[in-house]
Formats: sequence, C-alpha cells, structure tokens
Amino acid sequence: MGRIIGARTKLLVALLAAAFDFLRDADDLEDVWQLHLSENEGAENFPTENIANLDTQTAYWLKISAHRDGTFSVLNGRTGKSKMCASR
Repeated sequence: MGRIIGARTKLLVALLAAAFDFLRDADDLEDVWQLHLSENEGAENFPTENIANLDTQTAYWLKISAHRDGTFSVLNGRTGKSKMCASR
C-alpha cells in the first residue's frame, strides 16, 4: 500500500508543479492566489502576499466576491490584501 500512496503522491506533486507552470505562463492572468503555501520539493509558489496560509498551523481564507457590474474582488484574510478585477 505504501508504494501506491508514494506513487500517487509523486504524481500529484508533478501535476501540481505542471499546474503552477501553466498558471505562471498564462498571458491573460493578472494574479494567482493560493490558499496554502506549497511545501512540495521544488515548488515555485506565487508571491506570499497572495497566499492565505504560509504554514499548516493557520486557517486563513481567501474571499472572492462577484459584483453585479461583472467585476469581482479577492481578499486575503491573512494579509488584508485586496484586489478588484474588472469584467472582461
């Protein structure tokens, strides 16, 4: 069983790394916000002001609010950083 879980974990780490690379290379994204800091080996996290939880001992949140005019906002509960995003 341990080998299966280990293989699954390695696959998940590889998939997450590929997802981060994809997001980092996307030309039309303004920001990426993370709920938790990735501690995976070789992880290249996004800026810490966009990460709600920097360790496993905290339980901060990201609040995403959609508005009637098509805009939305993101608020990091740990840092208080907020960003308003225009509609497309």
